[in-house]
Amino acid sequence: LAVLAGGLVAGLMLVFFAAGIDPAASVSDLTAGLTRLLEVLEANPLWLFAALVILPGLAFPASPLLVLAGVTFGNRHGLPVASLMAALAIVLNMSWTYWLAATYGRHGIEALLARTRFNVPSFTAKDHLHWAIVLRVTPGIPLAVQNYVLGLSRMPFGVYLAVSLPVQCAYAVGLVISGGALFE
Repeated sequence: LAVLAGGLVAGLMLVFFAAGIDPAASVSDLTAGLTRLLEVLEANPLWLFAALVILPGLAFPASPLLVLAGVTFGNRHGLPVASLMAALAIVLNMSWTYWLAATYGRHGIEALLARTRFNVPSFTAKDHLHWAIVLRVTPGIPLAVQNYVLGLSRMPFGVYLAVSLPVQCAYAVGLVISGGALFE
């Protein structure tokens, strides 16, 4: 966890450095820095796409990245393409985090819990659908938590995608459109 937190802080500092933002700067300097960040991301849209695929799986909030996608991808390609790119990135994020939790992550958590009186709960097929819907539509649950819990549950990947895609893509598109509109 400490390595993960350190990596996240280092990544944010790298983004700030690349955009010329001083985190201790005044509001006007931060505004100028944000403008530079947007210029960097517009010139390098794959950085933002990669951030959308990777960072939410490392407990970084997806919402600010999706708003940035609306601004950067929207300015460059228009909001329909920006929405499609953001939705694809979120689908890739949901996929790799599910598989990590369902395979190596599950084995590691089971090994860790074997030393205690707890174990990873198992769910019936009916429970899978119920919990997938509950986790996906309940506001405030981080995307990473949703993905990892559903992956740990051994829910079939098809059911996972059938429930997750409409909900998460709707959130992603809504935030992209909001971000694009906000900065116009």
